[in-house]
Amino acid sequence: MREQLESRAASRARETVEVGSCPAAPASSQLSEDERNRLQSELAGVNRQLLEVQGESPLMQVVVDAQTVGEVIAGGPAFPSADERRSFRDRIV
Repeated sequence: MREQLESRAASRARETVEVGSCPAAPASSQLSEDERNRLQSELAGVNRQLLEVQGESPLMQVVVDAQTVGEVIAGGPAFPSADERRSFRDRIV
């Protein structure tokens, strides 16, 4: 369901828009208003269930934004610093 909504949005975003016009997507790729509303309400329900299951500290976020990336980067280096490498080398030698 999420994939259907996102793929439709992505395909529309890839279309080139001429100044002063708004091209419509091909009829085969458009969702009816009822279908779009149904999928969006179903997605909202599934997202609510996900929030209930994950609680206050989710293991992963559905959408990654700039804040999420910043939190991961601020969490520490992905590789040991020079001092940490020296300390480790001194302990094993």
